[in-house]
Amino acid sequence: MAARLAEVAPSWRVEIVPDTGHALPVEAPDLVTERILTFLGQAQAEIATPEHSTDRG
Repeated sequence: MAARLAEVAPSWRVEIVPDTGHALPVEAPDLVTERILTFLGQAQAEIATPEHSTDRG
């Protein structure tokens, strides 16, 4: 299912984590935390780019 979603929405990120199930935050909390912080850092960097600026000066 995840691979099909990645084909439909190529800008989405799909990551398969071996040896885990539906409780990923419980089974691999360090990995989940790292991925969330990475995502937030990327989003913050995108917001900080000039094309996202609301200051039209």
